[in-house]
Parts: sequence; structure tokens; C-alpha cells
Amino acid sequence: MASLEMSSEVSSVRRYIVGRHMRRAAILVAILVGIAGCGTTAGPTTPSSTAPLISTVLPVNAIISQNAQAVSVTGLNFRSSMTLIVTRPDGTVLQLSGPDLLAMTSTSFQFTLTFEQGGAYRLTLNDLTGGKSNEVLIVVQGSSTTPVIVGVLPASPTRSPGFQVLGIQGVSFVSGLLVTASDPSGIPVTNTVLSAQPTQIEISVLLQKPGTYVVVVTNPSGETSNAFAFTVQ
Repeated sequence: MASLEMSSEVSSVRRYIVGRHMRRAAILVAILVGIAGCGTTAGPTTPSSTAPLISTVLPVNAIISQNAQAVSVTGLNFRSSMTLIVTRPDGTVLQLSGPDLLAMTSTSFQFTLTFEQGGAYRLTLNDLTGGKSNEVLIVVQGSSTTPVIVGVLPASPTRSPGFQVLGIQGVSFVSGLLVTASDPSGIPVTNTVLSAQPTQIEISVLLQKPGTYVVVVTNPSGETSNAFAFTVQ
């Protein structure tokens, strides 16, 4: 009888020791999993976390010229392996990289560009990891008073049988200006200027066909903007 009780006590002790070791092992596994988890989530690892970011570009405005002009860019996450994509007002694209990007640091660089067209030059940066920066604009004018169109609101209007309000964004708009709009066939469409501020115009216009429309702004002085194209859905 005594031996049975002794055997029972030994079994209990063994179960206690085994259970204790199992609990310790489980705790150790949990700790290791937690550490591993912290290692994978300590910070963003997607390309966007290290994608280039453009903060400022100088000059913001430029005058049409046949001579190359220096442009300075500041921001974050710049690398010598980046490519600068410049989209001209007429839609043609210029790519600058390597020796074209001067005095490169992680927060700034410079390049030269000839602004031969009036309108908005759109700048973005791409890097080898797939990261892409925000887009910034340099507005180029024939003179300091030449109107320039850089966009419309909404960016892609929906066709409608009736008049709708369209915003035109840009610079050097003057009260008394004229807006000329043409449909995908090149036929002028009826529009009325509702308001004109230095950087935005609102017009009421008929956009009845899908396709590419073009708007041009003419100030009372006779100075005419770039022709800006947008798509009607």
C-alpha cells in the first residue's frame, strides 16, 4: 500500500515537472514569435516608405526662352539612381538621369531645362525600387502677364445634354477675359464665363460628346494662353 502511494506521488511530481517545462516552452515560443513579429513590423517596408518626395521646386514660374535655365529641387529620399520625368505642355516627355541631375544629395539636386513652350511642365521622380514621387508643376509663360492653363476641374467631366460648370486653373487670368472651347471635332462649343480670378475661372459650357476638348484663354490685352486638352467621359 505504501509503495502504491509512493508511486502515485512520483507520478504527480513528474506530471508537475513536465507541465512546468511545457508552460515555460510555450512562453518562450510566444516571446520568440513576438520578437519576430516586431522585426517584421518595426517600420514600413513597401517602396512608398522610401519613395522620393518633392517638397519645392524653384523657379515655380518661368518665362519662355530658348536658353537653358537652372532648376533646383528639394525634398526627401533622393538617390543618384533616380530618373526625373518631365512632361512638357504638349505632352512630350523628357527623361533626365545620371549626369543630368547635378549636385545630388538625399534632400536636393539641380538640373537645367529649356522652357520653349508656354504652359505647365510636370515633374515626377522614379527610382529603381519602383518608388514614384508626387507631381509638381513649373508654370511657363510668354511674359509675366501671359495667361497659362494648368488644369480643369473636374479633371475628366462627364458628357451631358445640358450646360455644366467647369473650373479652369492657371495663372495671370484677368477680368474681362474670353474662353474659347472646342469639341472633339474641333467645333467651337458654347460657353459663358461665370467668374474670373487670377488663378481660376469658372465657365458654364456644353460638353455633349465624349472625347478630347480643348480650351484657350485670351486676356483683354490680347495675350493668349496655351491650348489645354482634357477628356470628357
